Amino acid sequence: MKILCIDYGSKNVGIAISDDDCSIAFPLETVACKNAIERIVELIQEKKITQLLVGLPVNMEGGLGKKARESHEFGKKLERTTGIIPEYIDETLTTFDAEHEMKEHHVKRSKRKELIDQLAAQRMLQEFLDNRNSKR
Repeated sequence: MKILCIDYGSKNVGIAISDDDCSIAFPLETVACKNAIERIVELIQEKKITQLLVGLPVNMEGGLGKKARESHEFGKKLERTTGIIPEYIDETLTTFDAEHEMKEHHVKRSKRKELIDQLAAQRMLQEFLDNRNSKR
């Protein structure tokens, strides 16, 4: 069983993947939003993905705004295309935390821009895996 996690953005989509045991999350790639569905379908087939997670940007008051509705629409497109019903998970502050960590490690701005979305997806996925595995 492998899980694919998606950090949806209006320009780019970050993708992370779990290991076979669903205990460790790895950043996988960043794709342009316009090519994301097609690439995710390829990854599902190549990597034998059985579960999809889509990040949902919940605002600080706990509500869902425009970006959350866009992420949910993207998830619905994925469901129609792949037949896999995605699970939506809170992505609050994942991009901020990933950016902060890269700055602390002196990652160049151009490299941060390239990695930020997939690292945010990795953070979401790792938190999901940790929570799930702690309940077992």
